[in-house]
Amino acid sequence: MAYFDATRDEDKIEDDLAEKIAKLHRAAQTKLQDARSRRVAALASLKDWGETYNAIASLVDLPVAEATKLIRSIRSAQSPTAGNDLAASESEADTGARGSVTSPDPGRPADSRAGDARRSDRDVA
Repeated sequence: MAYFDATRDEDKIEDDLAEKIAKLHRAAQTKLQDARSRRVAALASLKDWGETYNAIASLVDLPVAEATKLIRSIRSAQSPTAGNDLAASESEADTGARGSVTSPDPGRPADSRAGDARRSDRDVA
């Protein structure tokens, strides 16, 4: 009967559509993960070249905390045993060239105040 044939065809079309959508979704997720990995690797390479977290964040228009988190995430993924030693060495690297920089706000990274000495009173609103 034509009705049942049409119903079976509709079901097949819907199943094919769902399968194609799932395949596209998997492909898109793979591409997104690759792009995210390349983005984080690019930030880490800036850090390896000696840039501070503050400078990197300014360059790519991210909050310092997010840039720091992204860079540390790739480094911890590359070396799972680095953990706390990595964070300590990165903190020393950020402040080592300038001496010890302390921030009055514990939530604010120490290197975020590095440019304050260069600003004049006119620049601060």
